[in-house]
Amino acid sequence: MTQQKLATAVGMSRASIANIECGRQNVLLHHLYRFAEALKMSNAADLLPTAVGSSRLDTELLGVPFADQNISEQTKAVMSELVSKALSQRKSKA
Repeated sequence: MTQQKLATAVGMSRASIANIECGRQNVLLHHLYRFAEALKMSNAADLLPTAVGSSRLDTELLGVPFADQNISEQTKAVMSELVSKALSQRKSKA
């Protein structure tokens, strides 16, 4: 699939797709679901890497930056755990 076709399918610009591929632009959660739909994937979580040897998602591994750099490590861990649980529940329902 070309960048332009994917961009059209997910409602983004081709430049945004190129920036995401190069790591210059972050992917929002709702975009992840649009990508999965456009790529005819049944589970958006399949687009995410999983932590090696762990069921917990690691924000560093995922490359998920937090907009507010003042968020505590404890809050980051709680947020990561919530995302991990949500994705696990989605996989078990699929």
